Parts: sequence; structure tokens; C-alpha cells
Amino acid sequence: MHFIHLNFQIISICLYFFGKNALNSFVFITFAHKMAKKFHSLSLLKVYFSLLVLILTVASAVGQPTSVRTQHYTTRDGMASNVINTIMQDRQGYLWLGTNLGLTRFDGYRFVNFYHEEGGKRKIENVTGIAEDTARNRLIVRGTDYYLYPFDLKDMQLLEADTISAPSLYYQMKPDHAGESATVHLAWDRGVQCKNTTRRHDAMRYVTLPNGNEVWTTIDNGFYIYKVKNDQTQHFTSSAERPVIDSDLMSDVLLDRSGAIWMTNYVTGLYQLQFADKAVRHHRLISDKSSDYANSVRSFSELPDGRILVSNMDGDVYCYDLETHRGELLAHKEQRVYATLTDKKERLWVGTRNGGVCVGKRHLNTEDGLKAKVIFHLFSTDDDTVWISTLDGGLIAVKEQEDGRFSFKSFLEEEKVHQVDADPQGHLWVATESGVFMYKNGTFTCVYEGTKIVGICCTADSRVLAATIGNGLLVIKNDSQSFITTANGLANDCVKAVAWDEHIGIVAATDAGITVIAPNGETHNIYSPEGMMADTYNESAALHLSNGHILLGSLDGFVEIGDSVTVTLTNNRFSPVITSIAVNGVPHVQQQFTELTLPYDQNNIYLTFSCLDYKNQSSIIYSYRLDGLDDDWRPSTKESATLYNNLSSGHYRFCLRAASAGQPWSEETVFDIHIRQPWWWTWWARLAYLFAILLFIWYEWRHYSERQRLRRQLDQRLTALYAQNATSTSINAQETTPTDETVPVTEPEPTEHKKPEAKADDATKAEDKAFLDRLDSIILPNLLQEDLDMAFLADKMCMSHSTLYRKIKALTGMTANEYVRKHRLAKAMQLLRDGHTPTEVAMQCGFNSPSYFTRCFKYEYGILPSEV
Repeated sequence: MHFIHLNFQIISICLYFFGKNALNSFVFITFAHKMAKKFHSLSLLKVYFSLLVLILTVASAVGQPTSVRTQHYTTRDGMASNVINTIMQDRQGYLWLGTNLGLTRFDGYRFVNFYHEEGGKRKIENVTGIAEDTARNRLIVRGTDYYLYPFDLKDMQLLEADTISAPSLYYQMKPDHAGESATVHLAWDRGVQCKNTTRRHDAMRYVTLPNGNEVWTTIDNGFYIYKVKNDQTQHFTSSAERPVIDSDLMSDVLLDRSGAIWMTNYVTGLYQLQFADKAVRHHRLISDKSSDYANSVRSFSELPDGRILVSNMDGDVYCYDLETHRGELLAHKEQRVYATLTDKKERLWVGTRNGGVCVGKRHLNTEDGLKAKVIFHLFSTDDDTVWISTLDGGLIAVKEQEDGRFSFKSFLEEEKVHQVDADPQGHLWVATESGVFMYKNGTFTCVYEGTKIVGICCTADSRVLAATIGNGLLVIKNDSQSFITTANGLANDCVKAVAWDEHIGIVAATDAGITVIAPNGETHNIYSPEGMMADTYNESAALHLSNGHILLGSLDGFVEIGDSVTVTLTNNRFSPVITSIAVNGVPHVQQQFTELTLPYDQNNIYLTFSCLDYKNQSSIIYSYRLDGLDDDWRPSTKESATLYNNLSSGHYRFCLRAASAGQPWSEETVFDIHIRQPWWWTWWARLAYLFAILLFIWYEWRHYSERQRLRRQLDQRLTALYAQNATSTSINAQETTPTDETVPVTEPEPTEHKKPEAKADDATKAEDKAFLDRLDSIILPNLLQEDLDMAFLADKMCMSHSTLYRKIKALTGMTANEYVRKHRLAKAMQLLRDGHTPTEVAMQCGFNSPSYFTRCFKYEYGILPSEV
């Protein structure tokens, strides 16, 4: 009997190692002792074996530990401090962090820190609690001194503490001792242990997940995941073999409305907890880290018995069992193994980098006819032809002859070939660094050119999927070509491998995780909980198994995706919000933006936005337009910011929408932007401009009319002057003698009595006439002089240059030189009418050359001198 008791205790101890914690073992030991006392030895043996089977069943039911990863945020991401005391989510969806330097707001992309200082002294040193006062649109912040401070969400600033009228909020942020004690007891029931059992139990927090499981955080013992169905607790600390946290000083935990789990730490900042997809299994070839490339999986091939051949960058080829997670080393090569294949004779084909191809124990080299050494992929067709993709020899078709020798035929010798696949019609599709080629009827045709293609896959519905470096996933169907990029929800535009299954859909392995595009178009990004190395995949390392599963090789093992993978998109479609605006480089942060009015010179606007859907953030895409500038929606993108430069004055409306990739668009978020007109372009300024233009036109018209009047008077005066001069010259030439006839004397007419103003006007006109007569008397006899200019006239008129210029300009509307030229042209007109030639007239009127005279005459009268 004591022997049986001992065995039950041993079994209980074994269960302790398989099970959750010591509490289960203690319960089982007590139950075993009671059973031993109750039954006789024969029955006891039966109970012994029954319980042993039960133990093994329970141990197996415990299953694999939950695979988790964390997204870590620190001061390098923009936080003010890595010391975070608490976290909460407001009604709009923002996350608020209470740090030792104040408040920090997080929208999923950016952190905004709020420091509250007066006179160089910080008003609140340490935020230990946050609650939202929705009635007053503000936050209530608690410091280490237990004073409460209101934070206005409209002005984004801390208010005076004496304005608070809700002291009950203090109890909301700090539970009473009864609630605190109940939380501690519940934690012990869950197997959650806090090392410091005497104080600070309030830091032991937990949240309940939708599936009933719980996540617990402790002040000094990391965090726990409690599985309700199995009554099992999994413990995570910073001292684990593969830690997911950097410090055990967890301060708070939050389950937000999108389903994301956030944990804060007193030392190392903020963590987002992410669970691995249950349909995704991670495999490693070896567990030790003796080599950096031992788990870098480069190729796969499937054996008839369901096992697979897996090669790594160390040159090893393993036969791996997916069920037992065990691998058997089959071969080792000195070079890296990039491709494996098993032909119908069950021979192993191994393609290496710089080492050619090995078939079984035979090495194919240049003597056999294989000129290429850098092998990237091996593909076998139904006619037993093996197509070898190489980087230094193009595409090579290998076929074994009856005598055991191999024949080689090269295609696309100038191309660097990465992978080959066949469509349902039997046509080959080739991925090269210059594009995609199709082999049909013995001829290769370039179907797509311009992008480096590293992987290719043909689907049963006649689509060709090509993995590109930098341009996303290329989809070729019939004559159409399209790209799936990060704007459509792709995890990364550097696609390394691609596979397809009718139940799973398209699986693209990228440099930043896996993207699954379901048959209904829904897109889901999967990230490995094993770290960054496991999220970076190798080129062409993809295999579609006969059971429908898909294998993808990464830098740290390989991933198996089952046909039960589900798209875990949230049912709630979150409308995007504008999180901040920077105007001419100056940021403006508010809780909600609806309208903004700016002066004319502040027209460079940088907008940031977020959907606040933290769980599915990697699959969120945005589209926007600016009414007044854009005619249609901008192309969808994952970028959560946009910039508009040098906007003109006017009214703009920024429309924003978001969606999870493959899902309908959310409701539009509208934001109005008003840019005021500059003061010189307001309505009253434009009215003043119009008045000034009209005034200028009236002024110019008046002066133009006056100049025309003066011009007509001057023309009449000069015409009469030169006509009189010609008459006088004719009389003097005849030298007539005076007659004895007497000239009758005419009596002067009696003058009428005039007003003083009229007398003054007549005097002014007489004075002006006398001035012009005197000026004409000087110009007329000196027309042939070349120095007949302002200086000559001023000297003769005994006037200064400026006075003479103003007087001539006022009476004639011309300058002195123009008035002299007018005299010469008037005399020229008179001479031309008398029958003189243009050349004679030019010389007699003081012009330097006949051509210059012709130009001046044409400009003045509109006709040539010869036409007079």
C-alpha cells in the first residue's frame, strides 16, 4: 500500500511538470491518497493504471504553449519616457499613457507628449492614474501626491486643480482595499504570483479576452496568460530563453476596443501583445545556435510518404516530418543548397550555389555538359524533364538518356532565372531578373518586362502570381497585368516567394511577414512570434503540399500554413480621425479636427491621421482627396500622412476614408480648411484697384485728348508759318518795288468791356503766343545746324534747361528735340509739295541721312516722302 502511495505521489510530481502549477499537483496527491485508502490492492492497481492514462491524457491536453510576440515602443519611437505607470483609452479611441514626465497620447503611429510646466517647474511630476470626464470633455489626471488635475481635451492643456468637482473619480482610479484584496486573491487562484507579497498589490492587473482567457501583469514577475478551458497558466519573464519583454516590472494592462492588448512597464516602455495564428506552425531544423544559417531554409520538396526535403544555407539537406517536428540529415554539401528534388527513381537532386547539381552520388559538371554552377531552382515536368533555373546559364532542360547519360539544352542564356512553374495547360512560366517568360510550343515569349521577379506560381484558375522586389505581387491573367502592393494591404512590397491554395488563397512571403489574400478578397497579414528573423523570408522558398498546406522558408526556420487559416479582421469598421496638423512646420494637436481657418501665407499643410484600429493596423489602407484641388480620390496607401504645399486662398474640404484590405470603405471623415485672401486681394482692395484703374484711364484719356488738341494746333501753326515763310521768300526773290498807291488805314474796332478773369486768360495766351513766336524765330533760320538742341535754345532764350523744358512741354506736349524735329518735318512737307526730291528735302531740313528722314516722315505723317 505504501508503494502504491509512493507511485501516486511520483505521478503527481510528473503532472506538476506537465501541468500548470503546484496547486494542481497538491489536489491530485490528496485525491490519490483517498483513493488508495478506499480501494483494495487489486482494484487499486486498476485505479493506478486508469489514473496514469488520465494523467497522460491531461498532460497531452495541455498542448503547446501559447505563441506570442510583442511590438515594443520606447523613447526611440517618440515617447517622452520609458517609465509608464498606467494606460487608458478614451471614447474617441486614442491611447493615453501616464508617465513620470506627464501625459502621452498614441494613435497607433505617433506619440504626442504633453509637458506641463510653469516658470520652469513641472506642475505634475508623475502621472499614476487617468480617467475620462466625458461630460466636460477632459481627462482627470492623478499624480503621486494624490492631487487630481483636469486636462482639457479641447485646448490640450492642464487646468487648475481647484476646478474639479467630482472627488469620486479618485476612487475610480484607485480601488478600495476590498477590491484590491479580491484582485489579489483571484490572482493567486490563477497561479499569478507577485514576488513582493507585502506591498504594491495594486500593480497586479488583468484583462479578460473575448475567448475567456486572461492576461495578468505583475509589478515584479512579468506577465501571465491564463487559459480558462485548460486551467493552465503560462508565465513570461525577461529571463526566459526567448523573452518577449525586457523587464519584469509590468505596471498596467489594457484591452482596447479593437481587441489589441497593451502592457506598460516601469522601465522599458509600452508593449503590444500579439498572439500567433493557430493555423500557422513554426518549425526549426535544429534547436541550437551553432550556425547563423542552420535554420535559414532555402528550398523544399515533398516525398511520396508525406515527409519533406528541407535545405538550409549551411549546405544541409534534411528529411523532415511535420507531425513529429523531427528532421534527419540526408546530405551535406560544401556550398549552400538552394534547390532539392526527388525524381521518379527516388534519386535526390541537389542544386547548390557555385557547386552545380548533384544527382544521387553523381555530380553533374562541365564534363557532363552542365555549364552553370549557380543553381536557384529545380522543377520536374510529367515527361521526366528537369528544368534547372540558374543565374549564370539561363534555363537548362535536363533529360536522362537510356544509357544513363544526361542531355542538356539551354534557353534564355542571357537571363538570370530564379524559378519555374507550370500552369494547368502545361505551359511553363519562368521568373527572371528582367521579367516573366512563357514557354509555349517550343518558344519562349516575354510576357512582362521591367521588374526583378524572384518567384512564380501558377493557380488552377489560370492566374500567374509573380513575386517582385519592390513592386509587390504581380498578377497576370490572360492579357491583363496588375500589382498588389502595400496600398492594397500587402505586408511589404519586397515579395520573396508566393504560393496558392484553393482554400487558403494567395500566400505571399515578404521581408516583413506573410500576407494571406483569401478567395473572397479579404487580406490578412501574419507576423511570426519568433522574431524579426522568422519574419524575413528567402527567395523562392515556397511549397504547396498535397494536403493543401503551404510551407514558407525564412531566415529562422520555416512556417507551415494550414487550410484553416482565418482572416481575423474586426467586424467594426473604424472611421479614421485626423490626429494632428502641421501648418508651415508648426504642429497643431487637438482631440478632434472639424474646421481650420488660416491666413494666406500659412498654406503648407501636413496632415496625419489614423483609424485607431490597433489590432488590424497592418492591414489598414487609406484613401483621401482634397476638394478644391483633387478631382478624384487619391490611390489607396498605407501611409498615414499627406502634405499639401502652396495652397491658394479659398475653401478646401479634406475627405478621408479607411478600410481593412479587402473590406468596404468606412464612412468619410470630413475636415474643412479655409485659407483667407491676402489683404491686397480682399473685396474692398479689388474695388479700390478698379477705382484706381478707372481714374488712371480717365486721366490718360484727358491727357491724350489734350495732346491731340495741341498737336492739331501745332500742325496748323507750323503749316501757316512755313506757308507764310514761303510766300515771303517768293516776294523777296522777285524784288518788287513799292507803288504810289496808298494803303487805306482801317479804323480800330472798338473793344468790348471784358471781365478781369477773361483779361487774365487773354494775357496768358498772348504771353504763350509770344513765347512760341520767339522760339520759332530762333528755330526757323537754324534748321540746318546739327547743334540745334536744348542747350542752343536755352542759350538763345536766356532760360535754364529745366524751365525751357517745362514751358515747351506745357505748350506743345513735346520735348525741345521733338519740337525741333516737328519744325523740320513741317518744312519738309512744304518742300515736297513744291516739287523737291526727298533727298534734297532731307539735306535742306537738317536730317543726317535720307533713310533717317524717311523713317521720321513715315512716323509723323503715315506716308513715305515719295508719296506726297
